[in-house]
Amino acid sequence: MTTNQIGKIQTALGKTLKHGTFNFDWFVGTREGVSLGGSGNGYMDLAIPAVATSMVLDVLSEEGGDIVTMPGFFSHQSVFQRVSEEPVQWVEIEVHGIGVTPVAPLYWLYGVTSATERTAGPATRSIEIDVDFAKVVHDSPPSLGTTLKEGLEENHPGLSRQRATGKVTISPDGFVNTVEVEIPGLDAPDPELSLPPRLVTLDLRPTTRRPIKLPETDVHLSVQEFIDTLLGDTP
Repeated sequence: MTTNQIGKIQTALGKTLKHGTFNFDWFVGTREGVSLGGSGNGYMDLAIPAVATSMVLDVLSEEGGDIVTMPGFFSHQSVFQRVSEEPVQWVEIEVHGIGVTPVAPLYWLYGVTSATERTAGPATRSIEIDVDFAKVVHDSPPSLGTTLKEGLEENHPGLSRQRATGKVTISPDGFVNTVEVEIPGLDAPDPELSLPPRLVTLDLRPTTRRPIKLPETDVHLSVQEFIDTLLGDTP
């Protein structure tokens, strides 16, 4: 049964990647709905590939913080992030590719090692899965392996060598509908560097192709330069 279910997942993944254009919602947090890494929605066109998304962050909620919405774009090897509203200012951040975007969990399905179908309704398939992230990196197309590994390591140091459990649902028309993966926690000598277990969720809805207009900017940074800028460590 596991082999048959993995085959169903890979067939749905192939059909989803071929269709390419989807609206999506994403969330990183606890199963109880507490955000630990943000949430948002967006549109993706995997033929480019390009992603337009709106990220919602609960900043310092334990200190009575605020909800911050940050629009962003991804195209080819760049992420465009708005860093100022008045005046509007964007920066272009050099990245390895789509593995650092919220739609990366779709590609994690390359790493499914076991799968068990559960009843989800008369037409929707719900399949419980085990994911080996080393297999994700190894078995994904050569053009994706590096970017998926980068995204996994940014999400959680060492994650590209770990395993996780989750669930995938397949819609009646054969597309991947939902990917849920429970990321294990990370213990570190410094408690501030430890990470709790997190639930990563991606919901997809097929749509028609539409243009994505990228913002104009003359500020180009590496990921580390962007982090240094946020921390005020630039000269």
